[in-house]
Amino acid sequence: MDVCSCAGEYVDLLSTAENRTCRTLTNHLRLLPLGSVPVCQTVTALFDDLRSRLLASRQVDVHKSVTRFFDELFTLVVRRHVLGIVSVDRRDTAADSDHAACIRSLRRDLRPDPLEGVGDRFGADVDRAINSSRVVLDALQLASETVTSAADDWATSTSCRQALTRLRLCGLCDGRLDWGSLRPCRGLCVNVARGCLAVIAVELGPRWERLVDGLARLIARSYGPHDLEIVSKSLDGIVADGVLRVIRNAPHFYSQVKLLLYCDVDDLDAAQSKSHVVK
Repeated sequence: MDVCSCAGEYVDLLSTAENRTCRTLTNHLRLLPLGSVPVCQTVTALFDDLRSRLLASRQVDVHKSVTRFFDELFTLVVRRHVLGIVSVDRRDTAADSDHAACIRSLRRDLRPDPLEGVGDRFGADVDRAINSSRVVLDALQLASETVTSAADDWATSTSCRQALTRLRLCGLCDGRLDWGSLRPCRGLCVNVARGCLAVIAVELGPRWERLVDGLARLIARSYGPHDLEIVSKSLDGIVADGVLRVIRNAPHFYSQVKLLLYCDVDDLDAAQSKSHVVK
């Protein structure tokens, strides 16, 4: 498997997990959009960060991205299932966003944790799996670059270039004749390939063997909690578990969020000072 196809499979796994998580939150748990921001946009923001970390396309702190996601998730769940907000006034999205910001600010200060550590578990699982997958991609890229560099060297060597020139004179090896009709150049093809590849074997030797062995061991260990395929299939379930825990623990923090029902951004500090954390 080459680097591009392997990376593509990893990206597909994350995209599938994103779609499942979005369906779980909107269809099964019936969370409402926050102002003009759809619920699935919150999910997409998280998975965009995960894909960027996987492909190393930009610097991403996975734990910070996951924390932001669960801050938003807590806000959505509290508004829908704790405070009973069943509709959104599209005419007053500013007040709606202010109220959400007040609830969001409260989440990390609540004790006990209404998510019961689900956010931390989600972050640890996905970070470990993505890091493992990133290492596999880096190793495949290194192997690919090594082979390409070595191939460029032997293909431009005098002896190999001369052999390839002779090979081009063979109609069979050039693809102009059918294998079933005539085979005058089969041995020549094999001998040229052996001769040119022997240069690579001598140049790389034990170092290449160690790289291949190391890559094999790395892939072998990328199962279980390090396997992105296995971890990605559990992400929507972990998110749903977090939602249910927030709902179950609502009696522990209902009084605090009730104080924020008419909060706006300017009142945020005052509202937080009024909120007493339940031990």
